Amino acid sequence: MSCKIVSTGILFIFLIGCAATTSTTTDTPSELKLEYRFPPAQQLTYDLSSETREISEVMGQSIEVKTISSMQFSLLPKGMEGSNSNVQVTIDSSFLSINHPRGELKADMAGVIGKSFSMQLSPSGKEMNLKGNEEIQYTLGPVGKRNATNAFLAIFSDLSEKPVKVGDTWTTKDSIREGGGGMNALFIIDGLSRLDGFASKDGYDCARIVSTFKGTLQGEGTQGPMQLSTKGTMEGIDTTFFASTKGFLLHSNSFITLRTTTDASGPQNMTIPGTRTSKMMLSFTGSGAKK
Repeated sequence: MSCKIVSTGILFIFLIGCAATTSTTTDTPSELKLEYRFPPAQQLTYDLSSETREISEVMGQSIEVKTISSMQFSLLPKGMEGSNSNVQVTIDSSFLSINHPRGELKADMAGVIGKSFSMQLSPSGKEMNLKGNEEIQYTLGPVGKRNATNAFLAIFSDLSEKPVKVGDTWTTKDSIREGGGGMNALFIIDGLSRLDGFASKDGYDCARIVSTFKGTLQGEGTQGPMQLSTKGTMEGIDTTFFASTKGFLLHSNSFITLRTTTDASGPQNMTIPGTRTSKMMLSFTGSGAKK
């Protein structure tokens, strides 16, 4: 599943993504083996964007926080290691803005833009062995530093490991650990994907995959003098268009709801319920590959 993990509560900001969109069906084989196959030495570029709205109840007051983020990145294939693809990821541009009751907070992306790291991708879309990403961090005012590459821990939709025909389903499971700014979180996500049909989109022959997923979150850490412990549940839907004859993800669109409860202890003890709704989009923007 494509998941750009979203955060859990006030000042606890992470990213997640998945999908939904439409297109016209096209003729395809009745059964197909879907695999990621990057064109050798041909760079692929993507846009990743998200909008989130979080409502928290703090000491009887409703607090609304809106977050807008975007990232443009490129993938450069670096050959194969067994059946897995080695790729170099470069973050070409990045933006993050948070609007809260006290004003707007923009991230300083000086330590992110133009930076590269390596990773592997299995034929079914499992992200593995991220290297060189530890220091690619942005600064978010008083919240501190965050790792900008967390979004890549589960960015590509997981495909079936067996040939599938229209209507076939497969299950996915992801365990994702994230940390930064004094907080640590574990997301456990279970998904059910279905080959919904075939479509022509942006000139590419695509497999249309619809996924639903549910998950849990556990997080803990400190923010200033406060000790925070967060639990949550999430659910969402994802529609992905996979360029099946070329072997790369073309587009995914996600809608996610995350409900959390944060227990805060310190100078004051309080319980903070929150609901975060997110929509995210990952779009292929170009490469040297022919359609």
